[in-house]
Amino acid sequence: MIRRSVSVLVILSAAVAVGGCGLFSSPMAPTPAWHTNVPAWSAYMVIQADDAALVGYRQALARLVAHGAIRGARIGLFADGRSAPTVRLVASFGIEVVGIIDNADLFQPDVAAVFDHYASLYPQVHVFQVGNEVTTSTSMSFDAYLDVLGRMYVHVRDRYPNVTLLSQATFGAGIEGAGELAALASWVAANGASPQRLIVGINVYTEKARNAYAATLADHLVAYRIWVTETGVADPTQHVAYVNTTYPMLRTSLRADRIYWYALWAGDAGGDSAYSLIHAPTSSAIVPGPLFQLLTAGG
Repeated sequence: MIRRSVSVLVILSAAVAVGGCGLFSSPMAPTPAWHTNVPAWSAYMVIQADDAALVGYRQALARLVAHGAIRGARIGLFADGRSAPTVRLVASFGIEVVGIIDNADLFQPDVAAVFDHYASLYPQVHVFQVGNEVTTSTSMSFDAYLDVLGRMYVHVRDRYPNVTLLSQATFGAGIEGAGELAALASWVAANGASPQRLIVGINVYTEKARNAYAATLADHLVAYRIWVTETGVADPTQHVAYVNTTYPMLRTSLRADRIYWYALWAGDAGGDSAYSLIHAPTSSAIVPGPLFQLLTAGG
């Protein structure tokens, strides 16, 4: 408890270490246990937009925030506004939201108007990702994607000084994503895209993809921030080991500023469910997985 005496307030105002995104801790506060148990953790994760899960999300986020284990979330957005309740909940905890513009809307002829619509629906979002694996999950070619990205970038640069764009998350397996990354590097050089207004996003799920990205990034995009917007392993018993062994490699070989775990919850059934940090968020009490338990351990 912070005592409201002048002397303590002076000490705190002089010595508080700001963590970012509204999260901070006093130097007198104990170090969260996860710093020892999961020292490589990056306090970012994907959160699926789902109204039915909001009660469980609130429980999970309260525990994660209390332990300094989350600073940012990546959330898929939709043009009908259905992601708004999840975005509002996450932002209410002081967590920075990266919003993904739906792939389907990148096919619209007026992408500037598309962006305006998303910005009006989700005012809490100041970093927008221009699609997710668009060129591998849809019929859009990479050249067509670069045209979309370019038109949206110019519009945002000129009209939204407080917004940053994040390039599509390239495919997380194989070497195709690395090839697209090299093409993106040529595009940003030719078009003078500012490193302050454009961040590079990649998904990484395999060693092959990681090595291919590393080879590309060794010579390209040196001035740009690299965010791993999805990674993880589909085995709850291996979540902790994956973070402690793979996250350091993502930081060093890919220069990743941020690493987003996929996902806080990816369903209780189906192939993606094994990535989930929690289960049963639609019930009155969440079921924490091994990694979530370590992230929220201690007082």
